[in-house]
Parts: sequence; C-alpha cells; structure tokens
Amino acid sequence: MKTCTKCKLTLEESNFKKDSTKKDSLYSSCKACCRIEGIKYCKKYKDILRRKKAKRYQNNREKVAARVSAYRKTPKGMEVHRESSRRYAETHRPKMNAGLKIYRAIKAGKIKRLSCQRKNCKFEYKQAEAHHYNGYGNPYDIIFLCPRHHALADKRRRSADALRQNNIT
Repeated sequence: MKTCTKCKLTLEESNFKKDSTKKDSLYSSCKACCRIEGIKYCKKYKDILRRKKAKRYQNNREKVAARVSAYRKTPKGMEVHRESSRRYAETHRPKMNAGLKIYRAIKAGKIKRLSCQRKNCKFEYKQAEAHHYNGYGNPYDIIFLCPRHHALADKRRRSADALRQNNIT
C-alpha cells in the first residue's frame, strides 16, 4: 500500500507507475493523478506541442511514411484503414458524391478544368481543384482554385459555419 501525494488516497502499488530512480521504484502520484496532470499539461501547452510534433514529423517524414506503409500492409492495419475509410464515407457522403459528379463531368468533357479563378493568383498549378462555394447541394455550382486558395476558402467557410452554429444555440 502507498499514499498518493496528490489525492492523498492510500492505494495498491499496482495503481502507481514504475520509476527506477525512486527508493520504492514507484511514482509518488497514482496513475489517475498522473493522467489528470498530463491532460492539464497538454491543454496548457497545446500550441507548443503541436509545433514540436509537426517539426518532428518534418524531420522524420521518410521514417513515418515507411512505418505507416508497413502497418497498412498488416491485417490489423488493413482493417483499421478500411474501417476509417468507411466512417469517412458515411459522414462525408454529400461531399464525396459532389466530387465524383465533377470528376465524371470533367472526364466526359462537360466541364473544362480552369486555372485558379482568384484574382492575381501567382501560383501555377496544372490541375486546379473544384471548390463548392455554396455547399454540396448543387454539385455543379463550383469555381476552380489552386490548392492553397481552396484550403483558405474551406477554412473560411468552416469558421463561418461555426459562428452561425454558435449564434443559433
């Protein structure tokens, strides 16, 4: 039995993490208190941790890609990917249908893919992306944008939707 220094509860030793630097080889805080502290830390330093994670990814991009590729080839990895794809398709059905209609219309020659339609766009892309600026209700109501402007337009729409949602509730 050991007493947690945070919550002051006396608990079984199995409720404490191992720490070889301590005399009794256990943390002074129980696992539950350590978890709460970890959550607080992540909330407090969210931006710093996100930047560190992005930098670590950039420095190890090839290793991460190789690890993900190897995992996806395992039976468990294939199952997880299949389930994730199914959930995405289920929640984003209108978006996928609209994108598929545009793809088919371009392939059939009914719609011609244009370059970015933003004024003074300095980014040259061979294939601009179709942006559904009025949502996915009318799939042919689109403008073509370069990937950078498309991401910005989607971000603006999501923030506007969030503001509308907050004003309603």
